[in-house]
Amino acid sequence: MSAANGFDGAVALVTGGARGVGAACAAELAARGADVALLDLPSANDLTTPSYPLASDADLEVSAAAVREHGRRCLALRADVRDHDAVGAAVARVRTELGPIRLLVHAAGIRTVAPVATLSDAQWAETVDVNLNGTYHVLRQVVPTMIAGDGGRVVVVSGDEGRRGAPRLSHQAAAAWGTIGLAKSVAVETADAGIAVNVVSTTPLDTTMFNVPESWAQAARAESADAEEAAHALRVRHPRSQAFAPVERVVDAVLYLLGQPGEELTGSVLDVSMGLSALNSV
Repeated sequence: MSAANGFDGAVALVTGGARGVGAACAAELAARGADVALLDLPSANDLTTPSYPLASDADLEVSAAAVREHGRRCLALRADVRDHDAVGAAVARVRTELGPIRLLVHAAGIRTVAPVATLSDAQWAETVDVNLNGTYHVLRQVVPTMIAGDGGRVVVVSGDEGRRGAPRLSHQAAAAWGTIGLAKSVAVETADAGIAVNVVSTTPLDTTMFNVPESWAQAARAESADAEEAAHALRVRHPRSQAFAPVERVVDAVLYLLGQPGEELTGSVLDVSMGLSALNSV
């Protein structure tokens, strides 16, 4: 199952698949021959803290149509990653209707911004529940099926605040650090079972999730900022002098990790940061 040969016939599950990185990964997997199950929770969720519009049923259907345009089978599943049983039911349906899951891209997540002094209990709880507990639920349900099916590839997509401290993002950073630790630990546990588990860590992306006033202010390190001020601050900060990492480069990183033929590359974090990771202490 190498990148050179594509992913012909492989079954992929992509969480957060209604839009953004998840949708882009799903379309590219289909272009390379995979059948894809999309898992997202549009419209009917009870999240209260994100200030940006969450994915819609229409977004999920557009993403599914993009997969089917490549002639591949697609399931569009509505499930909450915070709900262990709902994730389990979705995974069971994928196995029944498409076959054993060999590829997992976990891109589901939310983003809110607040300094720790004013961070609400709801912001903390929803972020940790979606971004960290959700990752656990998905891995817990999918990994045993990969063990039973003689292997697989897992890539978790996380924000790069999981690699360093980030002002006004303590809850995001805590969840992302936890996600990296979870993925590394599962990689150690499953290497002998023919499973590779890796993380793609991204700097800000020009997506709906980022394009809200509080994220602009956080990027500019100011009380308030507009989109251009935020972009300028990011360009100054990144050694590559770009404001945002292109979503396409994140997809490239995910597909690279999914396409490795052996388990030697597992437990790694691949940064798509336009050089910012060069400033990490380790």
